[in-house]
Amino acid sequence: MVPSTHRWCVLSDMLGEAENRVLRRLFIDYGEDIDTNGLITYLEIKGIISEERAEVIANNVKSSNREKQSHLIRTLIRQSTEGLHPLVSYFQQNSVNQRHISDWLSGQIREIQNGGNGKEEEILSENEKKRIKWMLVTSRVPSVRREMRREELMGQVKDALAAFSNDDAFFVVLHGLPGSGKSSLAASVVREEELFLHQFDSVIWMMDQRENARDLTFFMADLLVYLTDSTELTGKEKPPTDKSSIVYLMKLVSESLLDHPNTLLVVDGVMTPETVSWIDHLNVRVLATTRNALLFEDVSQPLKMIKVNGLEESEVAGVLAEGRDESVGREMIKRVSEVTEGLPHLVKQLHKLTVGKKNELDYYISRIDRSGILSLPNANSYNKEKLRDALENHYSMMLPELREPLNSLVVFPPSVFIPLEVLSAIVPIDVVDSDDVIHELAIVMERLAKLGWVEEIKNKEDHGRKEERREIYRVPRIVHEFLVKKVEESERSDKKKQLMSGEEKMGNEDARMIMREWLKENSHVMQPNVESPLTIIIKAVQSLFSWVPNLRGST
Repeated sequence: MVPSTHRWCVLSDMLGEAENRVLRRLFIDYGEDIDTNGLITYLEIKGIISEERAEVIANNVKSSNREKQSHLIRTLIRQSTEGLHPLVSYFQQNSVNQRHISDWLSGQIREIQNGGNGKEEEILSENEKKRIKWMLVTSRVPSVRREMRREELMGQVKDALAAFSNDDAFFVVLHGLPGSGKSSLAASVVREEELFLHQFDSVIWMMDQRENARDLTFFMADLLVYLTDSTELTGKEKPPTDKSSIVYLMKLVSESLLDHPNTLLVVDGVMTPETVSWIDHLNVRVLATTRNALLFEDVSQPLKMIKVNGLEESEVAGVLAEGRDESVGREMIKRVSEVTEGLPHLVKQLHKLTVGKKNELDYYISRIDRSGILSLPNANSYNKEKLRDALENHYSMMLPELREPLNSLVVFPPSVFIPLEVLSAIVPIDVVDSDDVIHELAIVMERLAKLGWVEEIKNKEDHGRKEERREIYRVPRIVHEFLVKKVEESERSDKKKQLMSGEEKMGNEDARMIMREWLKENSHVMQPNVESPLTIIIKAVQSLFSWVPNLRGST
């Protein structure tokens, strides 16, 4: 792998970040007034750019003036050792009509020398707004027109990005359950104009969601395409995607990043540690979304984790109100919040299924009470991952040592906070010394919380003069429903294996046929609508723990 210091060793001989921002703004705001070929000739005579590179840019008759300027910017970023001063000299001596450009550049240089990041503009120019709009479209940043604006969470993300604005590389990670709105939140933030005033020049939006390391080369090849100017990528220069080319791809991506020093890389749906490790070595600014916060525990760059929870009741009301002639009652809003846990995906599904239809919301709430939230039909007209499938995928990628503790939580009532001391009576922990059970259980539950399967609150309790922190957890309703079905499926599978093992022990084919017929006739013993021993246990334990109060917001 490329050493983590490689990119920045190269950058030390080139334009700084603040100078890069000024250089790009120069050509965006004043590009139409600039004689590009004349500027190239001047910079070649002064020795700022090489004769060979100047000839390549100036003599490419197929390139438009904008394309020539893009290549010139790239060349200046890589080759200019005298900063922006040669440009000031050019515009000063070029003509009196361009003194306003040299004056603007001189002001920017003074601002940088005084410790600023280039003169901080209050508003974006119209040309810059057009460039950003084009960049967001070509990067395929999702539209957020119909998304609920989550101002508080957006504020947390923007504050984190602002806090890291002077860092060359960092990770801001949005994590939470499938359907919690992580991608929409990230898209809402990167579509804010203020993000491009002082912090970033561009955004590259990458969909990851790759389930194994074999697909990493495709992710790298896709990133290279985004980083490479369209005028440089021809049909004969497609990025390689075979496994043997991974080192070559890393080299190409690292070099391409030199042309994008002020870019925010958004990686949506990170699922494998290989993706995290590779991005970590690139030394880039990253906004990532993931279902698994554990993937980012060992990154070398500054890290900020932000948990994305469900919508508040007021936000649920805002979603349900759209497109309805009659307002939704407060009790129904509360009920929708409860059954969906406020997950935006589920709230929007309910809204799409019921908007414009009288009494449909009552019907679907009753249906959820009978069959569970995972039975909610997909309201999208296009093929989109169902929440049940997303949870199944998330579950399948979990470490085996965490699955048994997670499955054991099925015996506790959903959405009720349970102290560690109570959890220790049920959750299996493999320790020799019983005194270590609570400590080890706390580690396991914290990891499950980072995976999004449980919600954690560190409650403070006053014991006389000594205030202690007490961890309490709850299983979200949708997770509990998923786990019940998961554990019952496992139980039925074990039952079938036992029956089939009995068939294998039979000495002749006639006996096997009798067993097969019995299995068909008695298949109801493996159906979920029959109250299984597991269901009986769950009901008994839930009754036992019915005294445990709902501890949200209380001690």
